[in-house]
Amino acid sequence: SKYSGVFIYQDLKSIEETNNAITVIILIIAVIFLAITTVFAFFLSSRITEPLRQLQTQALKVSQGEYTQTPPVNSKDEIGELSRAFNTMSSEIRQHIEALSSSKNIRDSLINSMVEGVLGFNDKREVILSNEMARDIIHSMDEYSSEKLDQQNERTIRNKTTQFEEYEINTRYFVIIMSYIEQIQPDGRSGIVAIIRDMTNEHNLDQMKKDFIANVSHELRTPISLLQGYTESIVDGIVTEPEEIKESLSIVLDETNRLNRLVNELL
Repeated sequence: SKYSGVFIYQDLKSIEETNNAITVIILIIAVIFLAITTVFAFFLSSRITEPLRQLQTQALKVSQGEYTQTPPVNSKDEIGELSRAFNTMSSEIRQHIEALSSSKNIRDSLINSMVEGVLGFNDKREVILSNEMARDIIHSMDEYSSEKLDQQNERTIRNKTTQFEEYEINTRYFVIIMSYIEQIQPDGRSGIVAIIRDMTNEHNLDQMKKDFIANVSHELRTPISLLQGYTESIVDGIVTEPEEIKESLSIVLDETNRLNRLVNELL
């Protein structure tokens, strides 16, 4: 024969079985690796996100004014450093707020215990600080006194110097001292601090002194005038008779005794 050939044949069923086995092995390995990856991802996510969730919760509490709780630090990585920094910040904020609260309590106690009225205005004339005496005085002001207070306020802001003004309110007398403050609020606003002093007793005492001096002057003027008149009549020779001189000197003696009694009463 001129042509020849070799024929090779194989059963395809064995090849398909091999392919199926390889496919099953690949699927099993993929499932195993997926499970391992899921477990590792969950562990890693929990390790990272749990401290962050704790920090978030604590940050919300800090924003609401709770500073006592601190997130635990269980690692030495960046998240652990963040937790330690947050705990330090929270502690410092708590100390600053306690110091500010203590200072505010001391300030309020001092202001409320003062015998003088204290008022604080910002640049919009809003009262930001006051004690009970100042509030009572402001509420009892009439229209004239309120207008006078506004004018004093304007002068203080315009001139940026201390301004004094006297007020008469319901038969009582007050002196209001206003001082300009460059920064009276945390936002940098300027304002005024006013001290209100009740000068009613001082005013009454001053009036009593004036009345007392007027009365004393009136009481002393009469005997002094008599003494001067009779003495001048004797010195000028108007009274020459011994009896008249004796009578004039008697009057002088009486007025001298009267002056002595007045001085003793004054003492």
